[in-house]
Amino acid sequence: MNFLIEIIFRRIIARIIGLYTRSLYFKIVGKEKSIKNLTGGNKDNVNNMGQDASNAFVGILVIMIISLLLYFTFTRR
Repeated sequence: MNFLIEIIFRRIIARIIGLYTRSLYFKIVGKEKSIKNLTGGNKDNVNNMGQDASNAFVGILVIMIISLLLYFTFTRR
C-alpha cells in the first residue's frame, strides 16, 4: 500500500505539478521552453535525470506551499 501511495504521489502528482510550474515560470520570465525539453526528452541520460529531479523538487515544493497556505487559511481564529 505504501508503495502505491509513493508511486501516485511522487511519480504522478509531484512531477506533473513540477513540470507545469517550471513551464509557467519560464513563460513568465520570457525564456519559453518546450515540455519535451523540461521532461528531458533527449538521449542524454544525465540530462533526463536532472530534469526529472528538478520537476520532482519543484512539484514537492509547490505542494508544500499550497498545503501551508490551506492550513493557515482554515486554522485562523
